[in-house]
Amino acid sequence: MTPPALKISEEVPEPTNDNPMHENDHFYSAVQIPTMIDTIANSLNLPAENRIDLFTAFGGESLTEGADLLNSDKLTPNAKGNTKISEILYNSMIKLNNFQNHE
Repeated sequence: MTPPALKISEEVPEPTNDNPMHENDHFYSAVQIPTMIDTIANSLNLPAENRIDLFTAFGGESLTEGADLLNSDKLTPNAKGNTKISEILYNSMIKLNNFQNHE
């Protein structure tokens, strides 16, 4: 499952000898985590249809798209976001298990 990216972003400080540059939280969650999950899934030969993508549903790399699915902390899903996650997981289970005549 590829999680949503964080919608908060901290300024990345300029590197110094004592404090090397570090990535901001948004960059890490929007670029590095999805890439790592894809790499792991590919190495396990996990079919694309068995992967669950919450990243895209919550606006991908955008700091504003999907923000309405999050609480004011921009980290945790609100009721609408929880419903979205539930729908995605439900539809994925139906698809993965080839259930028919489900409601």
